[in-house]
Amino acid sequence: DIDAHHGDGTENLTAGNPDVHTFSIHQYGIFPGTGFENQPELNVYNFPLYPTHPNKQLGMGDSALFHGALVFLQKLSEFKPDILFIACGADAHLEDPLSNLEYSVQGYRRIAQLIRTKCPDLPILLGGAGGYLPDTRTPEVWSEFAAAIGAPILGEDPLVFERSVSHAPIILSDERARNALTPELVVVIGRTTLSRSVNAYVSGAAHVMVIDPR
Repeated sequence: DIDAHHGDGTENLTAGNPDVHTFSIHQYGIFPGTGFENQPELNVYNFPLYPTHPNKQLGMGDSALFHGALVFLQKLSEFKPDILFIACGADAHLEDPLSNLEYSVQGYRRIAQLIRTKCPDLPILLGGAGGYLPDTRTPEVWSEFAAAIGAPILGEDPLVFERSVSHAPIILSDERARNALTPELVVVIGRTTLSRSVNAYVSGAAHVMVIDPR
């Protein structure tokens, strides 16, 4: 969980489950005011960041995020999971008003590439989590992260999702294309009023996750 806020909900839900480990990189002291320490006996790990740290590179910014990701990957190698779920909160971006962590889009992309490089065959499920710049940085962070871990992006609006591999309403207007591309999971980011061809594509998936910041 790389949301700016501690991933307390997931942690509370799964703590003590031998099949699940949680790891949260978040800003110390902000809501919900938890996540200060590790509880290895419950498979709970936290990496709070302190923007007021004397060494700024350890308390905020891309270097702090990268350091946390390296610690996470060590825990990952020890646990050897069957699947990784990433709560990719965009509210730690330097332009987002909800935190002081000051990550860049490049910083998010860098750790996504790092995780995929270290875990080339591990199935990864990506969730959007927080983000309060719905017309700019939030969808950019999510789409860049998704692209970096190897998830193809079909953009309803390619002006918003510049890394999309195609303009979705065009490519999905062909029924054969929809059938060939039907996935197990579709993550819908942004507006939920979709074109007819995109709705047909989404409805064919076994599982659908909607992340709508509006």
